[in-house]
Amino acid sequence: VHILPTGLDKSSYVNNENKSKELREKYLQGRKYLLCTVSRLEMEKNQYYLLHALKELKERIGDTFRFVFVGDGSEREALEVYSEELGIRDNVSFVGAVPNQEVKDYLFASDAFLFSSKSETQGIVILEAMAAGLPVIALDATGVRDIVEDGENGYLIQEDGVKVSTDAYVDKVSSLLYDDNKRRVFAGKARETALCYHSFHIAQMAEDFCKTTIENSVRRKKKKKN
Repeated sequence: VHILPTGLDKSSYVNNENKSKELREKYLQGRKYLLCTVSRLEMEKNQYYLLHALKELKERIGDTFRFVFVGDGSEREALEVYSEELGIRDNVSFVGAVPNQEVKDYLFASDAFLFSSKSETQGIVILEAMAAGLPVIALDATGVRDIVEDGENGYLIQEDGVKVSTDAYVDKVSSLLYDDNKRRVFAGKARETALCYHSFHIAQMAEDFCKTTIENSVRRKKKKKN
């Protein structure tokens, strides 16, 4: 048995510069940094934690950023209300569901990818973000730690018991935004990680496994005859 990850289509790595520039200008609204996430808006995705982190981030670095939620779900209205209560509604945009082929445009328009889910199967959206050259700040969770290398292509925030403090999360986001060089290095590493999941490479892995399986089967049959 050999496990193959889901590969990324070659289009995931190609930036439509005009479209991403248009989206960046649209959602930045004069701020300096554009952050984003791609996720279903459901309780298990832990987005209330993310909103609380954004509130703290605004307290630390001021009104210098905007955040884009790409995706929809049953929690959308409640999340919008919560962002209003936290005083960050003007910093957050809920764009709703976006066609799969257009998601990458939002990723290429951004400076970093924030993720707060506590459990993922494969973390495809993280890989798509990395294909766009985005450093990832995420909770250290199943599926996520398989892709994000702490201090290399992003940051993993450790859980502290049953409750995860937003302090450490915000520490990493703010430090990455303030350090342009580190952000560039992380972006390059993220891109390298994503390239390992190109569908071409995954297909090669499948081919190699099939060849090896066939060769082993032939050897076993020859051994039995002898």
